[in-house]
Amino acid sequence: DRIEGHTKGKVVIATVFGDVHDIGKSLVNTILTNNGYTVVDLGKQVPIDTIIDAAVEHEADAIGLSALLVSTSKQMPACIQELHQRGHEFPVMIGGAAINRDFGRRVLYPHGKESDEVYEPGVFYCKDAFAGLDTIDALVDEPARESLVAKIRGEARTFREQPVEVDDAPPVTDDSVRSEARTDVEIPEPPYWGVREIDVDLDEVFPYLDRHVLFKLHWGGRGKKGEEWRRIVEGHDGEEGFAPKLERMWGEADYLHPRVKLGYFPCAADGNELVIFDPDDPERELERLVFPRQPKHDRICLTDFFRPLPDTSSGDRDVVALQAVTVGPEVTERIARLEADGEFAEQLFTHGLGVQAAEGLAEWLHAEARGGLGIELDQGRRYSWGYPAC
Repeated sequence: DRIEGHTKGKVVIATVFGDVHDIGKSLVNTILTNNGYTVVDLGKQVPIDTIIDAAVEHEADAIGLSALLVSTSKQMPACIQELHQRGHEFPVMIGGAAINRDFGRRVLYPHGKESDEVYEPGVFYCKDAFAGLDTIDALVDEPARESLVAKIRGEARTFREQPVEVDDAPPVTDDSVRSEARTDVEIPEPPYWGVREIDVDLDEVFPYLDRHVLFKLHWGGRGKKGEEWRRIVEGHDGEEGFAPKLERMWGEADYLHPRVKLGYFPCAADGNELVIFDPDDPERELERLVFPRQPKHDRICLTDFFRPLPDTSSGDRDVVALQAVTVGPEVTERIARLEADGEFAEQLFTHGLGVQAAEGLAEWLHAEARGGLGIELDQGRRYSWGYPAC
């Protein structure tokens, strides 16, 4: 718990250079601050030197690094290498959608496969903000820290000693390679071509909220089971439960201002590129979206699910739906005000609601796109840039 004038430890956190996403990092800030830690939040797109200098200046007990994108997550091992080279002893906590526990085990070795030397203070993968709290709680307690460091070193060593899976298939060097994904299905007819902004009723979005993720990940219900879980969801002894709190907050959320745009475009696959055409000028290319292909296994690329560029046998063009959503800037401004006023619990609840409102809005719009194309609710997938498939 937070006690005025006392700190359990200092943590420097940052979204790595090149990455502008800081929602998850801000949640970490809120939870750590509310649990008695001093947090130095450097913001987003932070260079490695700035992170290290801040850790030295504030005599940090740990550094926390966040990255949403696969490309920017490469800044994490670079930071650990620099810390190791300079002889610093800051434990490093890492998190973000683009990484996992195995990533953390790999980057514990600053020289990669060339050396068995590890970064002595440790690298700790945290799957969410509450795992970050558990980790820093252990790091500021010497016996717990020694046990945790020994545990992650052992796991990293075991992971490192596992035999590498050998793929006898030749590497993919030609973009014309395609997986066996079927494209001989009927092309749906969109309700319109091009982009339109669609009116949104928040009450329609409410059923698309992922309550499990909201309650467990964002509102602090992780680890609760059985009767304890029922009590925090439904409420007990006059204390408002998560379920009624959600309904109340949703009804009062005048800081949520959803806007969405949905576009349908003719398209065709060209190797690992999806060619987007102008609906008003079918031969004019608007954009080429490049997607990665699996280097082994089924060698799938997202473009494999679209019909290839027309040949002499067919002139059919496929269709792609592109969407963008926002719940507006006011929720971020409200979160900042709550933090400034020391309303950390309310900040936590508002932050979680804002995140899941955006996710629910995207899911609602995806359902609208499916309906517009006349396809089943379990047909089609929604992909986002920054994740491995994109």
